[in-house]
Amino acid sequence: MHSNKAKKIDPSQKRLALHPRKLAFPGRIWEGTTISENGFFSDYKPTHWRKIEACVAALPRAPLTDLHRRYLRNTGRFYQFDLAQRKRGKYHTPGRTAKSWAKLARSLSELRSVLELTGRNRYGGRWQTLRTGTLSEQIAGRIAAELMGLAINPSEIRHKPYTLTFGGFADQLLELEKQAQKLANPAYWPRDMPRTLYFQQVLSLWTELGGKMKFSRNAISGEVGGPLVRFFQAVTGPVLRSDAPSPESIPDIIKRQRSYYKSLYKKGRRPGL
Repeated sequence: MHSNKAKKIDPSQKRLALHPRKLAFPGRIWEGTTISENGFFSDYKPTHWRKIEACVAALPRAPLTDLHRRYLRNTGRFYQFDLAQRKRGKYHTPGRTAKSWAKLARSLSELRSVLELTGRNRYGGRWQTLRTGTLSEQIAGRIAAELMGLAINPSEIRHKPYTLTFGGFADQLLELEKQAQKLANPAYWPRDMPRTLYFQQVLSLWTELGGKMKFSRNAISGEVGGPLVRFFQAVTGPVLRSDAPSPESIPDIIKRQRSYYKSLYKKGRRPGL
C-alpha cells in the first residue's frame, strides 16, 4: 500500500528551486566538499585556504573575511556553471544580460508612471499616502531569497507583512529601476567569455584587499612572479586545475585588468567587488 502522507521536502531543496544556477550541479557540490561527485568545483581545501591567506597577509585590508571566502567559492562555482552552459549553447553573455536589465528598467519605469498617473487621477494630491495592499511574509521571504542568492541565511529572514502605500510602492519601483539601469551598463571586458570574467572577479578581490596590479620577473631566468601572481595561482588552480593559465600568460591577464579599471574610472566607478 502507498502511504497518503505528504512527502517532506528538505528546506535546502526549496531554496534550490529559487536558484536555477544551482540545479546545474547535482550531487554533493553544495555540501562543502572540494570536488563534487560529477567533477565540479565546490570548495577549497583547508590547505588551499592557508595558501590563499598567506598570499594576502601583507595587504592593507587583510585578512580574508567570511564574505571574501564566500565570494571566492561562488565565483568558482558560477564560472563552471557558465562554462557548462556555454558548451550547451545556453550561455547568456554579459552583453545579452545587460540588454535584459535595460528592458526591465524600461518596464519598471513604465509601471511606475502608470501607478503615479492612476493614483493622481483617482485620489488627487493625497495619492502617495493611501494604502495599495499588503505584502505577505511568504512573498517577502521569496523576494529576499531571489535577490540575495547564495548570500542569504534562511534563519535571518523574519519578515512581518508589509503595508504598502502608492507613494511607497512608487519609491520601491524607482529604486529597482535604478538598480536595473546600473546592471544594464556593466564595465566588462570586450570579450564576454566565462573564463575572462572569472579572472576579472578574482583580481577584483585582490584590489578590494588593497593589492596593486603588479607582477615581477626574475632578472636572470625571466620567470614571472610576485605576490599577485602567487595569489592568482592559489585561487584559480583548484578551480581550473589542468586548465589553469600558465605563469607566462598571467602578465597579459593583469594588463587586461588594468584596462578594465581604466574603463571603470572613465565611468566614475571604483575598482573592487
